[in-house]
Amino acid sequence: MAVPMPVAGLAVVLGALVAGYGWRSGVTARALSNTPVSDVEALTEPGPVALHGVARKPDFTGNRAPFSARSYLVAGWTVEEWRESDSGSRWSTLATGHEAVPFVLEDDTGTVAIDFSEDADVTVDPDRMRERHEVAPDDSPPRAVKVFETKTDGIPEQRGSNLNVLDTERRDGTRRYSEGLVTPDEEVYVLGTAERRDGDLVVTGDGPAVVSTAAPEAVDAGGGPWRLYVLLGVALVVAGLSAIPANWFLVG
Repeated sequence: MAVPMPVAGLAVVLGALVAGYGWRSGVTARALSNTPVSDVEALTEPGPVALHGVARKPDFTGNRAPFSARSYLVAGWTVEEWRESDSGSRWSTLATGHEAVPFVLEDDTGTVAIDFSEDADVTVDPDRMRERHEVAPDDSPPRAVKVFETKTDGIPEQRGSNLNVLDTERRDGTRRYSEGLVTPDEEVYVLGTAERRDGDLVVTGDGPAVVSTAAPEAVDAGGGPWRLYVLLGVALVVAGLSAIPANWFLVG
């Protein structure tokens, strides 16, 4: 039985996205394992670095996190959707991201500037997702969620609920909006890349980057079984390409 071209194409695109996510998660997981925590005073050259200390923000002006409106140095967010099928139910991640302002990490040996701009690919430890909103289909979301979705690109419109396949308390299509924060004067673990700016070393998100308020040995990059994601993605790409007729690739 021939597979329709749109289905084959979707499998290729979806597989590439899944494999890419798995690969990026694997890079971060390996960096966590291979980068020992060092003292600030030992930071003398550019390159990968892991630090543990207290987050400071001189003259902190009070940026507001997207869902809780709390002050933050780094705010990580996740949007998930509850999906049900004959085989079970689960949360499916729709989008993740973070907002950050420059701050200073201080340990017993010194201080160093941390600059995880919004363009950096930074993982905020999911264990710190302390603020959560659940919004069922057709319900009116809190104002903070409305504002967030209006100004944030890449979040699909919430779909309506199907009749529940499973008898659960949560409706199919329910959205969950989660937020994790790093706030001034909290102990933090930081994984990043040291770069020189005007002669001084600054830790940036140019490379694998994680910020967490967990102890260094307990930090979770949120990548899960990254090898499984890579294998699944590659399998989808291969299956999709195999379903496309060979003569489709011929030109002329």
